[in-house]
Amino acid sequence: MEAIYGEIGIKNGYLDGVSLEQITTVCLNLLDQGCEVILRMITEISLVSE
Repeated sequence: MEAIYGEIGIKNGYLDGVSLEQITTVCLNLLDQGCEVILRMITEISLVSE
């Protein structure tokens, strides 16, 4: 939530740096646990994902 809604989150216009690192870390952790699909259901995540 901090990566999206935090003071330096995506919702406040910070599309790189700490917020992107946090989103990347979460996604990598999910993949390490066997996740096969990650849905970008929050508009802000779509702004920084490929």
